[in-house]
Amino acid sequence: MPGPTVAPADLKLKLAWVYFVLVFVAYCFVILTAKLPPPIVDYPEWVYQGTLFHGSITGHSIPGYVLKSYPVPFSTIIVGLGLLDTVFTWQFAGKLWLCLYFALAGFSTWIFLRALRVKSASLLVVLPAVVFLNTDFWWGRVEYQIGVCLVMILIALTITGTRPIYLSLLLVAIYFTHMEALACACLFLALWAGYTRQWGKLWAALPVILLSFWYAVARYSGGDRDGSSSPSSNYLYGSKAFLIFKANTYFKIFGYINSRASDGSSQSEAIFGKIFFVALLICAMCMGLLCMTILIQAALVRYRSGQRYFGVMIVSLIVLSVFVPQIFLGSADPGSRLLTMASVVGLSLFDWRGKKAKAITVLAVVFCFANLWQFYRIDNDPLMPGHAKDLPAAMLLFGHIDPWSRLDIYNKLERGEMDWPIATTAIYLPKK
Repeated sequence: MPGPTVAPADLKLKLAWVYFVLVFVAYCFVILTAKLPPPIVDYPEWVYQGTLFHGSITGHSIPGYVLKSYPVPFSTIIVGLGLLDTVFTWQFAGKLWLCLYFALAGFSTWIFLRALRVKSASLLVVLPAVVFLNTDFWWGRVEYQIGVCLVMILIALTITGTRPIYLSLLLVAIYFTHMEALACACLFLALWAGYTRQWGKLWAALPVILLSFWYAVARYSGGDRDGSSSPSSNYLYGSKAFLIFKANTYFKIFGYINSRASDGSSQSEAIFGKIFFVALLICAMCMGLLCMTILIQAALVRYRSGQRYFGVMIVSLIVLSVFVPQIFLGSADPGSRLLTMASVVGLSLFDWRGKKAKAITVLAVVFCFANLWQFYRIDNDPLMPGHAKDLPAAMLLFGHIDPWSRLDIYNKLERGEMDWPIATTAIYLPKK
């Protein structure tokens, strides 16, 4: 007798999961086999501070730095790297941390879609490029990306009726990972409690409210030393340059990365050639417009249904991403991260049928492989030159900062020179 047949939809879903996993496996392979650390911008800072924390817990504190005595967001990645340093070299610990993030991305996606009862092959194809391996990943904002994964788990546990004590513990974990992710988590919890009238769940946020108050008092009562290394704003709020910056940020968030060399020239153009490079830029513009339409569409559909909290959350995050300043509380470009969170929720709730869905799926695959090839090439050649700037300036502005701009941090770690001017928003401060 013939065996049981597999429905086409089930087969597509299984193949999509295979694709989802293989994308992360490919990145793990590139990261683990490369002789150099991953070419992502802010990550060397966290590797450096992880080494500092390893020294603190092993009784070999580094002179010139002091561990803060109050609960600080952005702690998870540094503590995690410091603990891994007790077993592995700092070079391998950093690579392993990224691989653990990829595993968390897979788990959070599974539990999130399961709770929402979403079975979409297209969504699984789109999520890696647009959410987990987007411009925030290339910036090295892995702590926020981990926060996104934890918020996905929080949403899943909330709508499936998990006890408040477990939500509270998860919120504490999000607090120590990234404050912006915590804000998104609290926004969801407040909206969900308001629309379902389950006000008792709001008590789950009490510990993080107290932690945030403690942190704010400790940070600002001392003159905001935590913000002493914060970047400065390049654009006057509301100016034409600010609006261009916002548009630039928006179109870069949905998948394609235009990597640049230290002189500002495009490594992407050098890798792909001018014609394909321009085609990728145009596709990125189209992807941004398509994603915005489906995010709004998903928000409206959920608002008109019994899940208004999702609709309000998506729209709120999009609006905030537009109006939030370039620098906010010492954090650069917070608007891009709000868009990432809006994308997680909106894309997961969209009905993935029709021409728009197919177009976004195809573009996500193109971006995913283009970015992976760039990542491989640049990871193995940090001095790769960019192509000459012979394209319009507006196109070249659509670029990512030089991924090796902080190579000096790795060189100092190799030489044992622990005197880097650290980012003071994390768990260490330079001694006065």
